[in-house]
Amino acid sequence: MAKRKLDIFSKAWKILWRASLLLILILFVFRFVPPPTTAFILQSPYPVTQDWISIDELPSHVPLAFVSSEDQRFPNHYGVDFA
Repeated sequence: MAKRKLDIFSKAWKILWRASLLLILILFVFRFVPPPTTAFILQSPYPVTQDWISIDELPSHVPLAFVSSEDQRFPNHYGVDFA
């Protein structure tokens, strides 16, 4: 019976390990290759075209605007807002 529990644990561990490796591989690929589409584009009833650009090509205030839309006090703390 102990061998059976060990066998189930071993199979579950292998599945978890493989899923983790697959996730890391996908993240690594999307680090260098832009995703072909997004959920927002797929749900749009109108044709949407996209041109991926690097963050360096954006005006300097745009990245801060994205962050501040979620956290308005972002410029006043160091990444963690304890309030």
